[in-house]
Amino acid sequence: DSSAWPSPNVEAWPTSGQTAVLVRLLQERGLSAVSIGCGEGAFEAQLEEAGVPVRGVDLDVLPSYKTMRCFLRGGIIRVRPDELFRIDEPSRTCLCFV
Repeated sequence: DSSAWPSPNVEAWPTSGQTAVLVRLLQERGLSAVSIGCGEGAFEAQLEEAGVPVRGVDLDVLPSYKTMRCFLRGGIIRVRPDELFRIDEPSRTCLCFV
């Protein structure tokens, strides 16, 4: 439910207009998105709601990550830094570093 975000400590960026441009570009090219550093997944939820397949990824290095909210229906994958190099279908995936 995107009406509940972002939390007070999260800046809402990109704007909805910028997100719409990115959605159009991804959909025109048949790309999915892997967002690295997604935090709570507020931006990624916008992509997901627009029909873009999204995988949210963030590092699992702080204990506080276990208590963070998650706005992605598919959840957020918490990984070690070296796992970022293992992506399914790299030629058909857009990497979004946020």
